[in-house]
Formats: sequence, structure tokens, C-alpha cells
Amino acid sequence: MDIQHLSVPEITAQYTYKTWSFQKGWKPLHVVDGEGCYFIDASGKRYLDFSGQLMCMHLGYKNEAMIRSIEEQARKLSFIGPGFATDVRAELTKELLQVMPKGLEKFFFATSGTEANEAAFKIARMYTGKTKIIARYRSYHGSTMGSIAATSDPRRWAMEPAGKIPGVIFAPEVNCYRCPIKHSYPECDVACADYIEHMIENESDVAAVLVEPIVGTNGILIPPKEYMPRLREICDRHNVL
Repeated sequence: MDIQHLSVPEITAQYTYKTWSFQKGWKPLHVVDGEGCYFIDASGKRYLDFSGQLMCMHLGYKNEAMIRSIEEQARKLSFIGPGFATDVRAELTKELLQVMPKGLEKFFFATSGTEANEAAFKIARMYTGKTKIIARYRSYHGSTMGSIAATSDPRRWAMEPAGKIPGVIFAPEVNCYRCPIKHSYPECDVACADYIEHMIENESDVAAVLVEPIVGTNGILIPPKEYMPRLREICDRHNVL
């Protein structure tokens, strides 16, 4: 087939992969533009982008301040390895130090959440000398071998066992609407957090507990106000990050 006679959606579907989906029958929407909180298809139809694409377009399309910043930096220094010091890296560090809690004073700059989580696994294991990571069901942490291992939704299943790293175990998610351990809040006294302590005590070798403060792609699950402080106390008590 002469690729020159194919449309943009046909080329995309036939010669590239879509993520997190079956490939057969894929008919991608041809998007040509974006402005503010809208993206626009080839027919001119505008779509209100409620999700900010992959939760990364919160400043909107064609944000002039962002465009100017990208252009200025590209004209000055488009890339330099992480072993060098740069003005922009130092400026961002100073801004972060103004807002981060006391004690959080060392930063690793990554290009994605997946990359950040991969680095967190390595740091936790090197710092503690332990190996296991406790994640929760109904969670999403990325698509690489480490982060997908900590992702507990159906997207992980196709990667098992060869496509993920070992050493991740799962605890019940915090879901007061449909509690996975059949309790009711507030009478439960946040039993789902105590369950994680039970796991730490009986698993041994736990380096870290990985949680989303508010679960995103698996249901917008908001924990009760006691949950995160309780989890912090449990981890501190057992020398777990």
C-alpha cells in the first residue's frame, strides 16, 4: 500500500502503537490544534479537555508564558547532562525550598511520574537496605517494569510475570464508599491503614509504602483525614519510607 495515499489517522493506526488498549480496530481522532482548555480536530470541532490529556496540560494549550520560557531556554541551552549545574536548575531548586516542608531538601528532577517512581524504588532500597515495596490495589504508578509492578489494576495483568520487577506486594486501597475489607467509616478507625502495619510486621524486609494521596485513574478515591497521618506514624514506627 502506498503510504502517501493514507490519511493521518490511517497511518497512525496502521504503523504506530496505541497505549493501554487493544490495537485492532483503533480509529484515532485526528487532532490538529489546541487553545486554552480545548483541543481541536481536523474538522474544526473543539473538545473541552477535562483531563488535561495525561494530567499534564493544566496550564492550557498555547500558553504564551510557557511558549516564551521554552523558546528562551532553547535559544540559550536546549540540553545539558544531569552532572552539570545550570541557572534554571538552581532557580527551580530555590523555588522548591520555599514551599517544601522542613527536611525535604534534596530533589531529583525527572521528566515523568514513571521515572520519578522508578528512582524512588531505587532510593528506598539503597537507603533502607530492604527490598519490598507495599503498594495498594486500585492504583496507578506508571508503565515501566518497576512502576507497572506497583500498579494494581488490570493494566498490570498482561505484563505478568516477565514484564515487571519482583518485590512489590499489595494492600487494600482506601475506599470509604466501597470498602475492600467490608468496614464502615468512621467506626472502622481507618482499619485499612492498620492493615498495612499488619503487612509490614508479617512480611519483613519492607523498604517503602507507595501511595497516591488521591487515587486518580482508578476512581478519584479520597482518603479520610486520619489516613495519611496514621500511615506516616506506622511507617516511622517500623523504619519504612
